Amino acid sequence: MAVRRMVAEAFAPQAQPSAQYESLPELGGVEDLSPEDLAEMRATGWGEFMAGDTTLVMTTYDALGPAAAVHIFGADLVQRARKLTSSSLMTVGRR
Repeated sequence: MAVRRMVAEAFAPQAQPSAQYESLPELGGVEDLSPEDLAEMRATGWGEFMAGDTTLVMTTYDALGPAAAVHIFGADLVQRARKLTSSSLMTVGRR
């Protein structure tokens, strides 16, 4: 009986979102980012890259795809981050 109840609850129509969520703006694609947002993200990406961290760029690359990553961070940073990531993977482990 408990399993049936859980399955029924899982497939039950979801309640309407509360008023607090209705006021949130719809999220657009990366092409909707303002020039200021792009400049800030590029600066953050370069700052992290210069510290040896490619997480922001590579997460964007993996989650949104190569075109979006290049649009946000520029081809040079994406290429460098990918190269650093792949070379870092090669040096992990025992020697």
